[in-house]
Amino acid sequence: AGACDVLVEASKSAKHAGLRFNIVSAMCKLAESEEGRASLVAAGACGALVEALETSEEDDTRCSIAYTMTSFAESEQGRTSLISGGACGALVEALKVAHDIHTIRNIAKATSNLAQNKEGCASLVAAGACGALVEAMKIVEDDSPKLSIAGAMYLLSQSKEGRASLVAA
Repeated sequence: AGACDVLVEASKSAKHAGLRFNIVSAMCKLAESEEGRASLVAAGACGALVEALETSEEDDTRCSIAYTMTSFAESEQGRTSLISGGACGALVEALKVAHDIHTIRNIAKATSNLAQNKEGCASLVAAGACGALVEAMKIVEDDSPKLSIAGAMYLLSQSKEGRASLVAA
């Protein structure tokens, strides 16, 4: 857990976009293994990722953070930690300002993974994910991000509130 703790602490104080990108990229690689992901979650990486996403101004960095959140959210422990840490609202806000198709795709993938449990779905709907996804679908032209956006819409439509919010958007 040594590297995991150090990376989480470094992410909390990183101001330079390049440093933040490299820290998040290292976390992402470590999270590829169940052991690495569990160590990072235990070290508080989910909260650090949410904070980094909320303060990031670069699409490249937001893209990397969303990709890493996608990896963390593949486990129930990671999903729960991200949801309780405010990831749903942070992802929705990041989606609203994203311009890069890769960033939009990765945010939609992270949204899909978080929507796989009831709490995540409800938090995403409450945060305005349905409207943000509809707007994102309108602006992207490539199929890859559309596929991810449609997948997130599908998962959100599994709840009554999600369906109503998507129809109203």
